[in-house]
Amino acid sequence: MVSVALNICLQIVEALIAFHFYESISHLTKHKFKRFALVLGGYLVMCLLNLLFDYNVIINAAALLSFHFIFAFVVYKRKIGYSLLLSVLFTCLVGISEISVINIVALFENDNSKTIIDDPFNYILIILFSKSILFF
Repeated sequence: MVSVALNICLQIVEALIAFHFYESISHLTKHKFKRFALVLGGYLVMCLLNLLFDYNVIINAAALLSFHFIFAFVVYKRKIGYSLLLSVLFTCLVGISEISVINIVALFENDNSKTIIDDPFNYILIILFSKSILFF
């Protein structure tokens, strides 16, 4: 897999997207920096989990789902059902965007998806495109 630094960059970018997502649907006005720090901290813990478990897809998805539930329920004070919906929605959107972009890049590179992810240049390309899709 790619370097630790690229994984940290990916997590920071995704944390910014998640923060923007929750802030756009939030009614909270005070303590914005505190909420950002909590979201970023959660993503850095997910980064550590990625590294500890060698980028295991199931653990990554479970962590993303769990942390987004915590973000919505604890940090943004949403109801349990709505928090679950938001966490499932965000996890699915991230997964679909990453899988789609990985397959598209693999198609253009005429290579398999595992080889594509291992190349740092392609990994940066995948991060940029898959995270850009989340803004639309």
